[in-house]
Amino acid sequence: MAHGMASEPARRPARTGVAGTLIAATLIAGTACGAGRTDIVVVLKPDATPADADRIRASCDGLPHVRAAAPDTTATATAKRYPVRFSVIGGSAEDKNRLYQCLTRDPAVSGASETES
Repeated sequence: MAHGMASEPARRPARTGVAGTLIAATLIAGTACGAGRTDIVVVLKPDATPADADRIRASCDGLPHVRAAAPDTTATATAKRYPVRFSVIGGSAEDKNRLYQCLTRDPAVSGASETES
């Protein structure tokens, strides 16, 4: 292998099942996340429809410190695959838990991925 060539597979954003993420968020409930912003990308099941995405966005938007991102109207593959995104701004782990609980109630959701910013 030539010097500088990566021997590891390409890194991809981690996808965590909603239930697994909910457990992780509960474990960090003692830590404050109030100073930052967490972006949560919802992973939908392959057969989910645009109506499913609209329903999820509407049902979970407005929770304390949670805001749904406006629908991405671009025709990119990423926008189609991950059409629902939320931001938790200045909230606590409990606020994130409320969002995950809302997401787990919808049968079109298969998971979620989050990043801190």
